[in-house]
Amino acid sequence: MTKKGKHLVIIGAGNVGTHLARLFSNCAVKVTLATHTSSEVAADIKNQIEICTMDSIPVDADLYLLALKDSVISEVASALPDLHGIVAHTSGSVGLEALSGFPARGVFYPFQSFRKEISLTVNDFPILIEASDSAVEKELMSFAGLISSSAMVAPEDVRAGIHTAGVFVSNFTNLLYCAGWSVAEMKEFDASKLLWPLIQETALRLQYKQPSDLQTGPAIRDDRETMMKHLEILKGNSELFRLYKELSNALLKKYGHEELS
Repeated sequence: MTKKGKHLVIIGAGNVGTHLARLFSNCAVKVTLATHTSSEVAADIKNQIEICTMDSIPVDADLYLLALKDSVISEVASALPDLHGIVAHTSGSVGLEALSGFPARGVFYPFQSFRKEISLTVNDFPILIEASDSAVEKELMSFAGLISSSAMVAPEDVRAGIHTAGVFVSNFTNLLYCAGWSVAEMKEFDASKLLWPLIQETALRLQYKQPSDLQTGPAIRDDRETMMKHLEILKGNSELFRLYKELSNALLKKYGHEELS
């Protein structure tokens, strides 16, 4: 599938904007990245795309993607000139009303975790689409199809639920990785060498079974002696102690055991 001659303007050079610029720059699409300063633009894409300031955004592109923090989408949108193309944002939790000043508007939400300084290891990820009308939906799906094999329409309430689930399986999980690495530092062992294989195996099992069928650990067994040993190790770090106890109690309750006092 190609979109020869199409012009995409990405507004914002943060994590999402940078990765979308990388992906679309490999397609038959002209990419312009609008940012306050060119110093924000990742070095690897500076020679692949056009860069403009926020004051010189071209008005005749086919699609404008606002890859911005949720809190500023409406403000930035209201300050944009009269744009001739579709205007969409990339947020999972903001609705179409943030772009109410544009008749052709939508949501183009890439459901993936991005860090601009790290290349993606999973390049094919879902893109969730919402649109003001069927013509806009068709165009957004067409653009999405250039970089994803799993683009789909998702209205605001569905998208918000997906975003919530994503926080659990990515953001909260990463918080627990941080906790594991902190224990490694406390006990002076190599977290990357010892914890990474466990992380991989735990994640890969999800290809075959539901998470509820895969729970292991001392809490599900009601192994209170082991849990108390772990809490003893963590007593010097009140935050890790609290986190371990709260999560253990959540599991104990789930599997019908008495919670830790």
